[in-house]
Amino acid sequence: MKKAFEENDSNLDRILSRLEKLTERSKEHGNKSDKLQEMLTQFNDSASSSIRQVNENVKINIDRVESKASSENNKIWKEVSQLEKGFKDVSQKLGKLELESHSFQKSLSNEILERRDLNSVFRKDISGNTKEVASLNSKSAVLDKDLSFLNKGLTAQKTEQDQLQSSVAGLTKDISKLRNRVLSRQNCQSTNWVNNFDQHLNYKCPGNKVLVRAESYHTNGTEDRRWKFECCDLVLSF
Repeated sequence: MKKAFEENDSNLDRILSRLEKLTERSKEHGNKSDKLQEMLTQFNDSASSSIRQVNENVKINIDRVESKASSENNKIWKEVSQLEKGFKDVSQKLGKLELESHSFQKSLSNEILERRDLNSVFRKDISGNTKEVASLNSKSAVLDKDLSFLNKGLTAQKTEQDQLQSSVAGLTKDISKLRNRVLSRQNCQSTNWVNNFDQHLNYKCPGNKVLVRAESYHTNGTEDRRWKFECCDLVLSF
């Protein structure tokens, strides 16, 4: 009987020893599981940070494009305003010149009539008086010279008026062109996938092109994304 109890105690010790070993293994597996969970959390945090960074870069590029477009539009409207102001000033000057021209023509007509009357009076008074005739002829020549000078001045004013009208027509045409200018995208280029999974991403649009679109897709196996982009030129067109 005593021997049977000793065998039972020995078996019980072996069972307890195996239970202790199994408990230690269970703890080791639990520690490994915690480490794997921690690594997965860190990886998810890193992927989320990369996605946020890419989204922020896309938003910054879009904001830059919109800001540049707004700046170009403001510059265009400023030029239009300046041209409209110049057009208004030229129109006012042209109106003033036309008034001066009408006044000059009226004054010239009165001057011509007065001198014709004087010539008529002189011609009546010089009958039979040779010296007076010569004097009056000299005065008539002077009057004719003055009349020729006045006619040249009138011609010069007419030429200046025509030049101003031509300038107004050119300004009107320039204003019409500026109002029809449009900021548009041209020569757009789309890339293929520019990165593989678990690789560093560093992409920049070529030349002076700007980023207008970004596209990506995600896989659970690698917990990562692949990206492709579209870049365009910004062109002012009529």
